[in-house]
Amino acid sequence: MRKVKYSVANTLDGFIARVDGSVDWLLMDGTDYGMSKFFKSIDALLLGRKTYEFALTQGHGMKSSKGMSCYVFSRTLKPSTSAGVEIISESAGEFVRRLKLQAGKDIWLMGGGELAASLLAEGVVDEIELNIHPVLLGSGIQLFPELGKQLDLKLTDWKAHQNGCLQLSYQVKN
Repeated sequence: MRKVKYSVANTLDGFIARVDGSVDWLLMDGTDYGMSKFFKSIDALLLGRKTYEFALTQGHGMKSSKGMSCYVFSRTLKPSTSAGVEIISESAGEFVRRLKLQAGKDIWLMGGGELAASLLAEGVVDEIELNIHPVLLGSGIQLFPELGKQLDLKLTDWKAHQNGCLQLSYQVKN
């Protein structure tokens, strides 16, 4: 069965973006953070509407996402005309359960916080990979908006980078 991996960069105080969605605080110094290996392990992206719309305003076309299928969860967006992008308006948890049963590589839960919280609450996220940047924003979009329940995790890997970032990998124990 395919795994859903919530892999995201965040600040030390638990934000994935500023209030306006910007991520100008990310340390983009050429460090790979293991992303080359990660991209080889996945073939599908899961995004919330806000993350998708922000990516489009930044000039990131989802159809060119390394040949991956892109699923955007929204009850308000119209069907996409972009190749490889599918708008999903049904229950995210039910859709992801079916997607995990299909043949393919693992699935990247790219964002954002609200979608991640709903899929964690539904019990369909298998792994959480955090790239913690040494920044305190003070406010912004939370890494984990209110989940409504406790989730237990098992640390499976960690790595400290020269630039001060810390990568932590967890298995979600359901």
